[in-house]
Amino acid sequence: MKKLLFILLLPFIAGCDEGDDPSKTEFRIEDQGHMKNPPYLSSRFENFLELADAKEVTVPKDNMILRWVWTDSTLHKYNDSKAYKQGNQLYIDIDEAFFFFHVDTEDEVELILFQQFANGLLGTPFRDCGFMRRVQIIDDLQFAQNWDAGDYPVLFDPSAPCNDD
Repeated sequence: MKKLLFILLLPFIAGCDEGDDPSKTEFRIEDQGHMKNPPYLSSRFENFLELADAKEVTVPKDNMILRWVWTDSTLHKYNDSKAYKQGNQLYIDIDEAFFFFHVDTEDEVELILFQQFANGLLGTPFRDCGFMRRVQIIDDLQFAQNWDAGDYPVLFDPSAPCNDD
């Protein structure tokens, strides 16, 4: 009977490998294939880590797949960048089409990327004001022209006041 049970369970045992474990997570930045040269995302992530360190915030570095995703968001007018979990794995998808057509300055780059890093990795919610006002459409990028280092606390502290000058 034990042999029969083992034979019946063998396909299930053989089919399970560590790569199929939904509780496993990985940390990876996929920079290749973007219209800008690598390490485009990697360097901005390093900037975010330095900023978090200066604010004495620990950023988890064991669960994130940061990658470019080309979307067809109505002529690329909408930013479809997002952070989400699939199983236990955190994904931060950056809308490459929106970046390609609309993001011109380093301030705009950091605004969008830092928002996604803070939301995905730290759980900082988007707000109706300040640096965590989600960039959803082209016009939202105008805010990037007015922010400065005084806006950074909002990335790490949802109760920090917004600077909406």
